[in-house]
Amino acid sequence: LYRQLDSRWTFGIDVNQLKQRAFDVRFDFLDYEVTTGHFTTYYDIPKYDILAQVSVGRYLANDSGVSFDISRYFDNGVSIGIFATKTKVSSTEFGEGGFDKGFYIQFPLDMLLIKSSKETIKVGFTPLTRDGGQKVVVGNRLYEVTKNKSLGHISKNWGALLQ
Repeated sequence: LYRQLDSRWTFGIDVNQLKQRAFDVRFDFLDYEVTTGHFTTYYDIPKYDILAQVSVGRYLANDSGVSFDISRYFDNGVSIGIFATKTKVSSTEFGEGGFDKGFYIQFPLDMLLIKSSKETIKVGFTPLTRDGGQKVVVGNRLYEVTKNKSLGHISKNWGALLQ
């Protein structure tokens, strides 16, 4: 992850080496193995609390393409967003083809628990659940971990004290 303090732009690369587990829920593996990876550009608009992301790379079905994600985050920790992915996989291989889309809402567990927690829950809806255009679900990506250290976040939440 490359993030300058005084910039709205952030750039990141993530790579994952994966092997498919057997369906009997033991420690066996199937023959399918894939390396996925994405180069992601983030653009933060703190005035409107909007984050835009564009990712280019390889997905779980060994297809390559591009993903777009735009979300709005709120002061209480809730964020809502939409995404769309287009890959080069054909519709003969995966039914509807290499297109994926959906929306999600993410909220902090602080809203539900009696004690303080930094954990969040993300709930999404994807009408097409085919293999084409699917990313690896990884918790605690570096962008989310370092988001509170960005200039937009600091100036929005601490601006009055810094002046």
